[in-house]
Amino acid sequence: MSTTGVSDPERAEPEVVLGALATLAAYFARIVRDAVPGNAANDTSERYYDARTSPMGRRAFLRLAREKAFPTFKAGKRLVARRADVHAWIEAQEGARAPAPRKAPEVPRHMNALSPEELHAHMMARDEKPAKGSAARRQGPPTRRSGRR
Repeated sequence: MSTTGVSDPERAEPEVVLGALATLAAYFARIVRDAVPGNAANDTSERYYDARTSPMGRRAFLRLAREKAFPTFKAGKRLVARRADVHAWIEAQEGARAPAPRKAPEVPRHMNALSPEELHAHMMARDEKPAKGSAARRQGPPTRRSGRR
């Protein structure tokens, strides 16, 4: 026999079942609220970001820490920063000027559609670095057999 006084669960009254479910839901909500730290909007406790948990990504966090954009310190092997300092840096960046847009890359046409002059100009413009040493004497592009890349 159950604690509600109903011996058969199929005969339980809807009000009793709803009351029991409401009690369970309130209990579950209390457990979840206590288990999840820092979910309140007025949470003032000290929290820290490391490279893995920062909102800007691992490499950006480490680069900005190296540039001393915000104060950091070591906690074991991890480099950490106060959450408030990281968010203050992000807020300060919102008024910063956006970087200039990059020029769209030139869309290469199919090589067979180029005239011989255009093909020659395209091939010559591909390597802008001046060759050094014995590579300066080399004729033509590297091949699979030459071992050069």
